[in-house]
Amino acid sequence: MEHIKQQTLLSNAQKSFDELLALIESIPLRNRKLSIETTERDKNFRDILMHLYEWHAMLERWYREGRDGDSPEMPAPGYK
Repeated sequence: MEHIKQQTLLSNAQKSFDELLALIESIPLRNRKLSIETTERDKNFRDILMHLYEWHAMLERWYREGRDGDSPEMPAPGYK
């Protein structure tokens, strides 16, 4: 049963990743390089992708810690 859950999780993650890449590729390259003026943290595609990557890395860590019987700190030290 655990193997099926893992395969489902991986399949759904790959599908979402493929959709994200398709969305990014649908935007002209010149627009992908733009930054916006904002007081918020994410100002361009690079910022957004790094934000998603960091959350994905935390999710993987939480999964491993939970699987090993630990109680992961959520979201993580230093995050809101």
